[in-house]
Amino acid sequence: MKIVRKNLFLFLLLFFGVIGFLSSKDSDLVYDHEVFRKKYLNSQWVVPNSKTPISDEELYIYAGNEYIRGTSPILINPEILPLPKYIIGAVTVLTDNPYFAGALFYFLSLVFALKILEHFKAGLLQKLLILSLIFGEILRLDGFLSALIEPFLLFFFLGGAYFYLKRRLLLASLFFALFINSKNFLVFSALFYSALLTDIGLSYLRKRKVKFKLKLLLLTVFLSLVFLYLSYLKVLIDTRDFLQPLKIQKYVFSFYKTSVKVPSFMAAKMVFLNKWHVWWADKVKGVPGWWIFWPLSLLLLAMKPLKGWRFNLLVFWILFYFVFLNFIPVWPRYFLLLFVPLYLAVFI
Repeated sequence: MKIVRKNLFLFLLLFFGVIGFLSSKDSDLVYDHEVFRKKYLNSQWVVPNSKTPISDEELYIYAGNEYIRGTSPILINPEILPLPKYIIGAVTVLTDNPYFAGALFYFLSLVFALKILEHFKAGLLQKLLILSLIFGEILRLDGFLSALIEPFLLFFFLGGAYFYLKRRLLLASLFFALFINSKNFLVFSALFYSALLTDIGLSYLRKRKVKFKLKLLLLTVFLSLVFLYLSYLKVLIDTRDFLQPLKIQKYVFSFYKTSVKVPSFMAAKMVFLNKWHVWWADKVKGVPGWWIFWPLSLLLLAMKPLKGWRFNLLVFWILFYFVFLNFIPVWPRYFLLLFVPLYLAVFI
């Protein structure tokens, strides 16, 4: 019976993958580097006040394919860590379709979500509900075929969470270090280590063993720096400056610190009121993908007593990440890293 159930959910994940492909855009794209090069050179990243802007997704596709061809990651889109763009570039070389990268990592994210549910011995209906909710958020907030950063963040985070539960120190540290190296090193380091240190503090107060978690913290710090330097290997070779990767992170921090100012509590208004105070126009929009389960799920977590939390690290991540989102310009897809962990935390 157990084998049948596992096969049933593997079939379900494959079904999700097929539906994701059929419902997503650009599934038949054959990448043309020259076309993307012209788009980039005429975009807002090169021409001030350009009349032909490109999207973040197109920027990541072009940057990744330039990196694979030997361009230094400091020259194109240095504001985002290069690791996921290298993956997008590699997938493009192998398949001619950069959007397959997101599809692969979203599919593997669903696999790790299922493994976390199996660890907590979730029932059949629980698995169906949570996997369906997660898959729904992926389709609403991004799309299964994607060349954005969210598929990589989600995969590395859920992979780290699963191996954390299994007490697999090296693999958990490896995945969390890759997670930290997938968008903004300083910000995601601060958020993740805050969640982990809070988890360690609670474990200490409860007089539970914290040795594994302390080892996880130290090893993740070390591996995240290793991956940071590997990501900027081209920069190190070109500049021969060992401090250059750290200088880049300082620049990125300054770049975002002086970026556009937004109204306070933007994320809370988006989640609870379906009001998106966009910063590029003087108006309030509805949030694409919003539905009533967003505020309800946060309220359900808030009502859950502390002793009812079965995965403390997940809960602390949700808390710190949600607070953080209220102080930055928020795109709806940023909520994937909020609601996927939230559905796991609420229903396990």
